[in-house]
Amino acid sequence: MDIIDFVIVASLMLATLTCYHIIIELKFKKKETTISKDEYSLLKAILTEFKHRIDEQNKKISELIVKVDLLENKVGKYPVKRNLVEKEIPETTQKGNEIEENLGLSDIEIGILRFISTGPKSSKDVQNAIKKSREHTARLLKNLYSKNLLNRESQGKFFVYSLSEQGRKVIAGS
Repeated sequence: MDIIDFVIVASLMLATLTCYHIIIELKFKKKETTISKDEYSLLKAILTEFKHRIDEQNKKISELIVKVDLLENKVGKYPVKRNLVEKEIPETTQKGNEIEENLGLSDIEIGILRFISTGPKSSKDVQNAIKKSREHTARLLKNLYSKNLLNRESQGKFFVYSLSEQGRKVIAGS
């Protein structure tokens, strides 16, 4: 449910409670004040409209719940294939490389360097290969770039990464 829908429902509920409060107060204080037919009709129209809007919101919520259930069912039928990640970015098994140890690179960072060694890649390509979030991928690429292991070129709204000379040395030594 969007925040806007939540605000609408909350506002409608507040307005409904306010109208009910007004009606109840008028009912108990009938001796002091009387409600005209016009005022009663107006309050009734407001309450009817709010009830209609709340019903619409409830209908939307029900439809969204059904959609979420269907999506969860589809995800359950088609499990994520983890072996694709292993094929695209193999993990390193050798830790003897002095350059790699001095830079403190993780297995996934070495995997990214190997993946990029086949040719320049966009951050989206790397993200799809390592199956991590956009933010996580960006952080890893920025870290590798700051260690001078990657070069990056701006292509419109995104960067394209390639191995630097030092990055090639790390890959050659691993």
